[in-house]
Amino acid sequence: MTDTTETDPDSPGQIEAAAKPPTVVWAVRLMYSAAIILFVSEVISDALILQGPGNGAPPVPPSIWVTDSALFSVAYIGAWLWMAWKNSRGRNWARILGTVFFVVFCGDFAHKVIQNLNLTVGSSGLGAYPSFVLGLIAIAAVILIWHPRSAPFYRRRPSKTVPVTEAAPSEPGT
Repeated sequence: MTDTTETDPDSPGQIEAAAKPPTVVWAVRLMYSAAIILFVSEVISDALILQGPGNGAPPVPPSIWVTDSALFSVAYIGAWLWMAWKNSRGRNWARILGTVFFVVFCGDFAHKVIQNLNLTVGSSGLGAYPSFVLGLIAIAAVILIWHPRSAPFYRRRPSKTVPVTEAAPSEPGT
């Protein structure tokens, strides 16, 4: 008699052995790099704001600005790390969601460019420079995860059930 037992599709032993194509490996590396760049730019931007007026400080108390900025940055960095992790696992939904995040990012970037009207240090501390670099990384990652060589890696299905065989009842006297 065969029964099925649910297993975690994220456990390494349950996913079909398929090598990650170089396109996915590079896309994931770019996503991790974006999280690091975002973290560093946030630290520098907040440090400039805390130095006081004349450094692009917003018209609100620096402690409120830094706290608000840090909360958004944690969410943003978390999204990059989550997308990198799930794309490295071959989750097709992560590829789609990462693309949606990219489209939203493009809208935010366009807003920053229009607000600053150039790529100089502006009201947000470092201006649009980090956004521009992150945009280049994001477009490269999106292109790589949608590259035809990546498609088979995202099409494979992790096994969600593993058959468990029960031992036949032993007969008395054996």
